This record gives sequence, structure tokens and C-alpha cells, in this order.
Amino acid sequence: MCATGSIEQAGGLISAAVASTKKSALLRIACRRAEAAADAVLPCLAKLTEALLLAPIKQGISAIELLCPPCSACDWRRSASLIVETVGRAQKVLEMFGIPGDSIGFSYTKIKEADAPQEKPISRRDLLRELGARTLQAAVDKIPVISEQSGEIASDEEYQKNLRERAPYEKRFQLLKSIDGLKSVQVVSMTGAGAPVADLSVTEQCTGCKTCATLCPTGAIRVDENDFSFSLKFTPRLCSNCRLCNDVCRRGALRIKKDVVINRLLENEESILFKSEKGRCRICGLDFIANLNGVCPLCAGRIKKQQKLVRNLTLAEIQ
Repeated sequence: MCATGSIEQAGGLISAAVASTKKSALLRIACRRAEAAADAVLPCLAKLTEALLLAPIKQGISAIELLCPPCSACDWRRSASLIVETVGRAQKVLEMFGIPGDSIGFSYTKIKEADAPQEKPISRRDLLRELGARTLQAAVDKIPVISEQSGEIASDEEYQKNLRERAPYEKRFQLLKSIDGLKSVQVVSMTGAGAPVADLSVTEQCTGCKTCATLCPTGAIRVDENDFSFSLKFTPRLCSNCRLCNDVCRRGALRIKKDVVINRLLENEESILFKSEKGRCRICGLDFIANLNGVCPLCAGRIKKQQKLVRNLTLAEIQ
């Protein structure tokens, strides 16, 4: 047994433990602070992913027992909720394949005395230094992307190119690999916020700004358009339920349903979320989608504001 720091190292450690464990046996994974014997030891169980929990079951391990000391006594205690959420998603996926969700469970143990946290007082100077560092990092994160060649803010075309060339969302594809070849035997639903996949819908309020597709980290949402039509397409298997698409939709056209059937995780075919013909605005002359009496949403909003202003001025004169 040995401890490991990264998710990749954790995967290697668990794979080695599975290889040395008999099939249909119990695999025990522990936090390094746990006062208990285990087949694999991690510095924190928050290093676990759904894929790392599902892969051993797929390889013939009968059950996984996670040995947890009290997280409240740990410097990484904020990760405790992540562990519970990860295990909850893995349990639901197992149920979809007819495997009892309790095949992955917790056992709570004592913490090693040598690892018991020691209270360390923090000085006012150290506190201010830490707050200053965090403020500086937050400011840096807000700085626009600068082109190394021109020294100017990257163009939309360059930004789109960088997004297309981004690295795959490795955690997501590891999950898909861990369930590849398995067949669902029952329909399983769970609350949308904690599910490994989302169920989306798009209303007629969509203006075709493409922000949802542009920022989708896994490519689950894709734009398909030509000179005459525009459509948003969705591949459930790629969706990680990060909810970024919902957060960036300024008109609230894209919505995530409250509950989701996680069997959609196995759907690898695109479905159409939204489709519309393109038109040309009779006021500004720009192309737009959806038919608003021949007026694009921007001009329609401007007209509405002008009408409201005229109405208010008229009422003021009457009074």
C-alpha cells in the first residue's frame, strides 16, 4: 500500500489493488488518516471519481468499502460533500445496470493519532497576506486573453479556434470507458442537480447566440447552421451536467429539467434541441433566427423601450 496525490495516481493504485484482489471479493479503499487496514490508501477520498469506483465492479469486484475517519478533523474537510456526491452518482449508475447501489458503501473509522490536526494560531499579518493573494488571483482570472504574437485581445475567430483545439474532458471520457459494454436493465432517475447527465430543453426565446455551444466543455451541445436555418443539437452521452449552458443563456431559453433519467448517459446520438429558419431584419438588415414579424430581437427590444419612453412622456404631459 502507498499514498498518492493525483487522480491518475489514484487510478493506478486502485488498479493494482484490484489486480491483487480475488474476483467477487471486497475491495477496501481508505483515507490515509484512517486507522484501518485497506487494499488501497489515498490521501483523501475526494480523489475518487465515478470511473474509479465503477471500474473495479466491472472487473469482477463484488463490493467497494470506503473507510472514512471523521472529515471534520481534517484540513480537507470541505471535500467531504464531494465524496458523498461522487458515491451517490456511482451508485445510481450501478442500479441502472441491475447492480445494487450499496455495492459501494462507507464504513466510518477512527483517525490515526499521529494525523490528528494540531490547532495552529494564525497571525493578523498572515491572514491579510492570504486574503491579498486570493484577491490578486481573482483579478488575474478576469484579465482577457492576450495574443502572444500581436499583443492584442484575441479575436472571436482565434477564440473559437482555441476552443475547438482544447483537450478532451478526460474525467468524462474515463466515466464512459468504465461503463462501456454494459447494458442497462432498468430505468433510473435522480435529481438533476446531482446527476451525471442533464436533460435539456430550449424555448423559442433562443436567439442563436451560440454561447452555450461555444462554452460547453465536452462538446455535448453543437451548432448546425447554414444560410437558411439554425439548430442546436445535443448528445446526452457527452453531457457532464456542469450547467454552464444554463448559466450563460442570457434570455433563459435553455433550461435544465429538475429530474433526469440517467439512462441518457448511454445515448450517443444527437437530438435536436432547437431549430429555426433564418431571416433578415427589416430594420437593421442583420440575419437572425426566429420570426418576430421580420424584426431581430435587438431591434424589437429597442422598439419596445422607445414605445415605453413615449408612453411615459405622454402620461407626464397629461398630468
